[in-house]
This record gives sequence, structure tokens and C-alpha cells, in this order.
Amino acid sequence: MISYEVYKILHIMTLLTLLFSVGLSLNNVEISSKRSFRIIYGVVSFLVFVGGMGLIARIGIKHGEAFPAWIMVKIVAWIVLNLLIVLILKTKNQKTKYFCAVTIAVVVFIAVMSAITKML
Repeated sequence: MISYEVYKILHIMTLLTLLFSVGLSLNNVEISSKRSFRIIYGVVSFLVFVGGMGLIARIGIKHGEAFPAWIMVKIVAWIVLNLLIVLILKTKNQKTKYFCAVTIAVVVFIAVMSAITKML
């Protein structure tokens, strides 16, 4: 059985890797257009989700129970984050890329605050 700490490390490290890839794709168009980069991005994004779901299981939420609002906020943030990253990878317009990057920063801030405060 995997511990809470392992899931937390997996979740945080893969999220940091995902955000690092956003910065990399903003600065280097050639890297973001490569198939291997997109595959790695997809795997890392999936691992962020796996780490998050593992954390949910470790805090005691049972299968079939309704998620608290703060978890729903984090799931929506993960979906929005992935959509914005795909938009960054697809668009050629630098202004759109930077707008998406700022929006990603806001979404990540909201997700982190909802996890820390658990108020939503």
C-alpha cells in the first residue's frame, strides 16, 4: 500500500514538471512541436491526476462518496490547466500563449489555495 506522503510527493513533483514544461514550450517552439514532448506531457499530466486521486483515497474519502467542493475545484483546475496547455502547444500567437500562461498561474493558485484551506 502506497502511503500518503508518496502520493503527495508524486502529485507535487509531477505538477511542477508539468508547469516547467509550460515554460519550456513558451520559450522553445521547436521542443513543443515534437511528438516525444507531447507524449511525456500526457504521461506527466496523467500522473498528476493519479497522485491527486491517491491523496483523496488516503484522506479517507471512500469510493462512491461525493467529493467535497475543494476537490471539485481541483479537478476542474486540472481540466482547465490541461486545456490551456494544449492551447499553448497549438497556437502560434505569442500574446495568446502568454495570456494562457498567466491564466494557468491563476488556476494553479486557486487550486493550491482550495487544497490548503479546504474552504470551498
